[in-house]
Amino acid sequence: MKQIILNDDDVFSTDEETSFFDQWTMRVSVFKSNMKDWVQEKVSSDQEDWVCEGVEAEILQSVGGGWKKGRVKIRLELEFIPDDPLIENTEEDDLQAPPSPLDDFRKA
Repeated sequence: MKQIILNDDDVFSTDEETSFFDQWTMRVSVFKSNMKDWVQEKVSSDQEDWVCEGVEAEILQSVGGGWKKGRVKIRLELEFIPDDPLIENTEEDDLQAPPSPLDDFRKA
């Protein structure tokens, strides 16, 4: 099943029992903001940079290029996994042209 990464303007709804906050229907941007506030309440002040500006770090990527200096930051991303495979659109499906009435002549 293909996952759909939700944009900040998308709206999602959950059951009241599974809701993370007091709302069960909300914009993704509101959820992210609430989650960021919640995480900041739970972490100590010296760990807060992980979710705000990031912390100084170096990375060594598997594709090569050596060590690179920068910052590492925790970022929240929501994805939706459809139950119905029929609502799933792939880029290949979008690029295929509809059948042409001339296809039979081309095959001959």
